[in-house]
Amino acid sequence: MPDTEWDQYDLLLVPRKNYVMNRPVRAWWPDRLTRLFHRHRCTWDGHVLHDTRQASDPSSVKNLQGWLIHKRLSAAGFGDYFSGSRMDDRLMPVARQMYARGKRCHWWDLVFRPWISFWKFYVVKRSFLDGSFGLLIAQKAAVSTQLKYAALWAVQNETRKPKQDEGATL
Repeated sequence: MPDTEWDQYDLLLVPRKNYVMNRPVRAWWPDRLTRLFHRHRCTWDGHVLHDTRQASDPSSVKNLQGWLIHKRLSAAGFGDYFSGSRMDDRLMPVARQMYARGKRCHWWDLVFRPWISFWKFYVVKRSFLDGSFGLLIAQKAAVSTQLKYAALWAVQNETRKPKQDEGATL
């Protein structure tokens, strides 16, 4: 097979426009995904939630133009995006992986990280331009962050051994 200009790249990043409840989510733009990659020159990071690929050489990554439209064909409502069942299924595996990779939860993570997440999505990523819909997206990001760190707190506390009372007898 002849060499082409594409053979020089390990990863091709495709920007994605996400839609929630048939509305584009401005705060998630551009969400760049690696949908095209050279399988022999990339590694996977093993993240339990978002499996991402890494190029062997950072200069071998190309950003493609255009957009991949990401929205459901079926009618999706409020419960599909803002209910807790989908998040519940993902929280503990993510928290366990964070703990295994050395991440720990402190009181300030529970207090400040949700607010920082809200600020990032609502102000920095301009979700406020989407009105009440943008407020919902930023609020969901803050709640997700708070729950993720609460789950990490639970994981690190379940791994602690309870101290035995030295004077107790059985």
